Amino acid sequence: MLKRMMALCLCVALAAALALPAFAETNQLTKLQGQWKSSGFRGTLTGQVTGEASRLTGKELWDTLKALFSAHELSITHTVKDSRTNEGDESVITLSDTAGKEIGRLNVLTDASGVVYLQSDLLDEAGLYYAFDSGFDWTSLFNENGWPSMLHVLMEISRASKSWQEKAQPYMEQVSLGISRWLQGYVTTATAQDPDGSYVTTAVYEIPASALLQETKQLLVDLYQNRELLNVLAEVMTAEEQAAYLQTGMLLPFLQMLDNVKLSGTVTVRRQYAATTGTVLYDSVTLPCPESLPVSTLTLVHVPSAPEGELWQLSIALDAQKLGVALDQELRVDVTAQNTEPDVWTGSMLALLPASENPEALNKEDQTLFSCTYNLNAPAPKDTNDVYQSRYERAYEATLVVKPDEAMDLPAFSLGGKAVIYSKSSAASTVCYVESSVSLHDLDQDSAVTLSFNGRTTSRWTPTMLTDALSSALRMDMMNAGNRLELLSQLFSYLTATLAARVAQK
Repeated sequence: MLKRMMALCLCVALAAALALPAFAETNQLTKLQGQWKSSGFRGTLTGQVTGEASRLTGKELWDTLKALFSAHELSITHTVKDSRTNEGDESVITLSDTAGKEIGRLNVLTDASGVVYLQSDLLDEAGLYYAFDSGFDWTSLFNENGWPSMLHVLMEISRASKSWQEKAQPYMEQVSLGISRWLQGYVTTATAQDPDGSYVTTAVYEIPASALLQETKQLLVDLYQNRELLNVLAEVMTAEEQAAYLQTGMLLPFLQMLDNVKLSGTVTVRRQYAATTGTVLYDSVTLPCPESLPVSTLTLVHVPSAPEGELWQLSIALDAQKLGVALDQELRVDVTAQNTEPDVWTGSMLALLPASENPEALNKEDQTLFSCTYNLNAPAPKDTNDVYQSRYERAYEATLVVKPDEAMDLPAFSLGGKAVIYSKSSAASTVCYVESSVSLHDLDQDSAVTLSFNGRTTSRWTPTMLTDALSSALRMDMMNAGNRLELLSQLFSYLTATLAARVAQK
């Protein structure tokens, strides 16, 4: 089971790269994004299962997906407010069978102030409305003390508006400059001549963990003394996050928390570059981690100009028992990625135990818990502008192939994605069409699970308001953590039971 989970986790992690091309600036994509914001959109999501059950999923899940996809489809309609109103946006997600009979639907309305309202007969039989602020931090559900998540804060900062980024830039540059000056006290450099006659400079930073903690404390002191920076950060944080992180009275508790962090070892950064040109040849960083985390150390290596292509290596030392794995020894995970040719990345993932002092007690096969190689082909999107055929499109395609080691007892598999965005004119107002699919393919027995989405932009119109939402909705973000978790549990139980019952009635 552990091996299957690790294989699927690898698949998901590496497959995330398939989505990267979609963020590129392109004519058709920019047009689609603009129409999504200013107009409307509708489309249909369908699924298909072919072949015999795959060992990747197991027979039970395979059969469930096959039955579900063969008889049902999901329709999505996104309604954007009319420019003459200020009512907000509305999306309607409808699940129906292939004959068109509706099984259930979900209405999602966002008003002008950014409050999201939900209503569905699949959530409860009373037709109630549930609401929350669009900036609410849902990751707080997983924090036992309900403390606002710093991850959510970082996400909000990363997607903040350009104007906010420009406003914050001088403060960030000031912090970066201070860190650079501090680092100079821990660097040693040396220049040597390579056999080919070129000179290479090596800079090594070795920072004791105690010094790192002390500098972190100083950065906190500087932060809470900079009222202008605190005001800028407040613009991208919720009221709950501001109370937790931006009040000057929080400085002392945070300093005390750092005093309690058990961190030993040394942060090591190594950089090599050509002395004459300044070209970086090698970069690595090794970080020790607090004892409270399952990660002991983390090492990242980057070789921009390796002989066979740009190379990345990641090595993580883990405490297996903290991860819930019944192993007394430390676990190491190594991941490599090399750009062997344009648009192609190859590499491997290996999870293994450290070598034993007694070779007979732990051989190489016993050491390896998980091993696989992969190949990711993600070419740049392709543009086609055919004036005579009135076809303007941008096509994306990427494929990830994973080959687990034979001892894993898992099949080789691929995850492929395709998407085409096109219109019949280059004009910004021309309707945009989308055709896309994602497929998981068991290469050993030619079995596949495929999700396909087809849709198009539409004209704007005034959303159908959820008439009682503004006055009677239950604000989940204003409930305490315990009550909110209890409500979500109830809604999920009702949703699964009702959905199963309606699907069975077909």
